[in-house]
Amino acid sequence: RAPTVEELVGATNVTLLGSTRAYVGSAWSVRVLVTDTKRKTAIPGRELRVAIERGGTDLASTAARTDALGTLDARLHLGNEIAAGPATLRVGLASVPIQLQRHDRMHAVSDRTLYRPTDTVHVRLLLRHYPSGRPTRGDAVAVELRDPKRAVVARRTLTSSEHGIAATAFALERAAAGNYTITAKASHAATTARFRVQAFELPRFLLGCSPDQLVGRPGERVPVALQVRYVDGAPVKGARVRVTGGGQRTEGQSGSTDEAGRFRTVCTLAADDAERSVRFVVTDQDGCSETLELPCRCLTAEHRVSLALLDVPILGRPLRVGVTARRTRDGRPASGKITLRATGVARECSLDLDGRGTATFPFTPTSAQTRVDATVTGGSGVSNASLDITCRVVGNGAPVVVPDALVTRAGRTLGIDVLGTEGPVLLDVYRDGMPLRMLSGRIAASGSARLSLAVDETLAGFLTLRAYRLDGIERISGTAQNVLVLRDRELKVTARPERQSYRPGEIARVAVSVRDAAGAPTAGVLGYWAVDRGLLAQSPWERSSEPVFDLTPERARPHHLELLHSGLAATAGDALAVFGVAPTLAGAAQEFSLRFDWLANRRRWAAQRARGLAAARIAALRQAVIRALSAVPLREFPLTQSLHHTVRWLLERQRLQVSDLMGPWGRPLEVWSRNRAWRCAGPDGVVDTPDDEWGDWMGKPVLEGLPERTKKFLRFVRRERAARKALGRDEAEVLVAEEVDEEEVVESAFDSNQWN
Repeated sequence: RAPTVEELVGATNVTLLGSTRAYVGSAWSVRVLVTDTKRKTAIPGRELRVAIERGGTDLASTAARTDALGTLDARLHLGNEIAAGPATLRVGLASVPIQLQRHDRMHAVSDRTLYRPTDTVHVRLLLRHYPSGRPTRGDAVAVELRDPKRAVVARRTLTSSEHGIAATAFALERAAAGNYTITAKASHAATTARFRVQAFELPRFLLGCSPDQLVGRPGERVPVALQVRYVDGAPVKGARVRVTGGGQRTEGQSGSTDEAGRFRTVCTLAADDAERSVRFVVTDQDGCSETLELPCRCLTAEHRVSLALLDVPILGRPLRVGVTARRTRDGRPASGKITLRATGVARECSLDLDGRGTATFPFTPTSAQTRVDATVTGGSGVSNASLDITCRVVGNGAPVVVPDALVTRAGRTLGIDVLGTEGPVLLDVYRDGMPLRMLSGRIAASGSARLSLAVDETLAGFLTLRAYRLDGIERISGTAQNVLVLRDRELKVTARPERQSYRPGEIARVAVSVRDAAGAPTAGVLGYWAVDRGLLAQSPWERSSEPVFDLTPERARPHHLELLHSGLAATAGDALAVFGVAPTLAGAAQEFSLRFDWLANRRRWAAQRARGLAAARIAALRQAVIRALSAVPLREFPLTQSLHHTVRWLLERQRLQVSDLMGPWGRPLEVWSRNRAWRCAGPDGVVDTPDDEWGDWMGKPVLEGLPERTKKFLRFVRRERAARKALGRDEAEVLVAEEVDEEEVVESAFDSNQWN
């Protein structure tokens, strides 16, 4: 007979297997376990109504039937018109409290990054719903302009258009010199933009140099060509050029430009490893001078070698390691042979590098902790690289998820193998802590199950695949693996003026073309500014994509570094050649494997958090770098040679702000890994990275400006054991883990709630 209402209310229990948060404006996948509270057993084959309610009104609803395990999968679509706030997930007559969230994203940009004290600042804001990317229409935006002392100079209240755009302008009236901040806050989003105010004169002429940096071995002679042109493009003839070079010897210490505005010389690199520069001082016939600094770097190694995982490391299963070798001189692919050796493999392996400077090293790991060493011999030196691998072990009760690829594109089907003991297995697809898809299968007697995931545009971004099994109704065990999904969508914008020169007062007509990835015309909203080229020479404004479309999690976790490094290295074509030259990004980040339990023993979370905090200490700096890199199209990825160069590249293009590299007290972020350590910026503003590259950032002024009460608090925490105990183990480790000065704090972005 059918159960009565009283029996259902008293006997049915619903457990939500996943997050209790959902984003409005998107589809929410939900999986629940329906059990009999009296018999302590799952209830299979029961059709139930699933709905999200608020105040007795259904916001979304559907019907589904429980499977043989007693689990029920449903997909609910939440419209943009739904307000954020608490709600109730009702399954049959049982209910679970959930939270509906609206997470819009906003981007602010100014027409320039440098202004005079009497200029006008033009600001544009772009608002989008997350994760759909649709425009946020009619939202009120409060905009504030703050001076270098953080005082509010001006306020505006704007309303976003139907395209999610708002714009305004601020007239600077005798503004004080310094760094200014634009702060914009909408109903569910906030952002900032920065610019600098200072008095300056526009350059009469511009300097360009080929090459843009001197790279070579000590004692090598490098020809240099200097090009001098007026702002309108005309060559500067007969300008006097004076050359000085720190430790470099230059031939032709002075001279003048020819009829084409060129000056040529030859520089001999000094026999040391220090980075120096050659300075060109150019003076035209009217006595106006401009200076160009040409960086110089002596090579200490012929090649740079990087290693990256191409497969999920499983003990006893074949594994591929991708190898990339590039010439340190110019970043071009290396040629020749590379020698590799892995722990537990008796023989060395010698491979030929292909035309892209890459090779694939296949082997089968025989121990859970495996090390791969690579050696490239060429020129006058030997280049080495190594990769520490932590292999997963199959057969310990928790199913292991192994996708066919760590990086895939929208529009493809991703095959997934789940390894473990025979029995049913469940797989959830998450992004940013939100469930997107639910799959299920059965592990055969052979020890594996084959699942398929149709990857569409709604899955773009960093995904987490969680494979788990139900051990009765009181325990869930499993592992997780990350996958990066790249979009197939792309906008290509070209702009061509009607002619190259105009007189003052004339109207310049510019033809703009917008096309998609396939080259077909597409509609779009165009924003543009006309900026003096001389101003851009003072402070470049680089082309950039709007980061509000990015689906990367706001809190990128340490294992995403390894995924992004090894995953992009696994893609075909230019992605491997471009990204493989940044081996330091991967560092010693370990493969992430999580054994999770939603139904019991929550103390495990605290233990995992403590272990992760003590073992990794990676997230803070890498989080900022990954978030910035994720907004860079693959075709524009930098040919950097270290983490230091990557961060400097991001800073120069304003994809990364100096404030992003500081903690909540203005402290430099400090990053640790298992066998090496470096800091983003020390108390003296100096950057230290594992490959001994150095550079100066704006660390010291920020540190000197700290409030005295913050300094006293840090001294108190370091001295008082009671204060450490009150803060808790994790916080105390963060604040006093190392013997540092009172001006330093080790930051950690480890998120204890990342799995909700």
